[in-house]
Amino acid sequence: AAASQQQMETPHPSLHQQLRKVRDSICSKADMPIYIVAGSNTINEMARYLPQSLAELRKISGFGDAKIEKYGQPFLDIIIEYSRQKSLGSLIHEKIPKRERKDRGDRKERNDSGGEKKVKVVDTKYESFKLFKEGLPVADIAKERNLTVSTIEGHMAYYVEMGEINIEELLTREKLLLIEPALNDFTGGSIKPVKEKLGDAISFGEIRLTIAWHQFQKGNGY
Repeated sequence: AAASQQQMETPHPSLHQQLRKVRDSICSKADMPIYIVAGSNTINEMARYLPQSLAELRKISGFGDAKIEKYGQPFLDIIIEYSRQKSLGSLIHEKIPKRERKDRGDRKERNDSGGEKKVKVVDTKYESFKLFKEGLPVADIAKERNLTVSTIEGHMAYYVEMGEINIEELLTREKLLLIEPALNDFTGGSIKPVKEKLGDAISFGEIRLTIAWHQFQKGNGY
């Protein structure tokens, strides 16, 4: 319902539909879930801000360098043609800039001679988030970072709750419809009872992602 509402509110519904068709075609040919190429929020932003170059498309949520290189041009071609027909220009200047990586600071450690050295502190959740926004699936991020899928899902859950990732970029609507009713009686604590209700078809990580999504919605009055 939320996705449908977002679609209805787009200022350019026909463009929105064209972009979804391009996305669906790419995913169908490559046998990939739609959130790998362009989630709902990415489609919404393209239809609203009308980027006119790959550099402007890079400012759309969900597009990193890797995804731009793989999938950017077909979306851009559609937007440029639509804008030409309607005599429209880019509105990318109205978009709040994506959050870029910040310097997370240094910490001091003792070196072998007893002195101090500065060691760069790595925000491990952000490293996973950055790879995800560049187009890597969760399983590939886990391999790239030599971490478990469950750990990466935990990182993604953090950004889902922060509103940086739309849940539909990670879970299909079908899985959400399975998980959400099982959370009706969940008030916190262990999610094991929820997992037992859902069985092997749903992972602990997918449950945590859905809980994070509910927390985001609750915090924003949805």
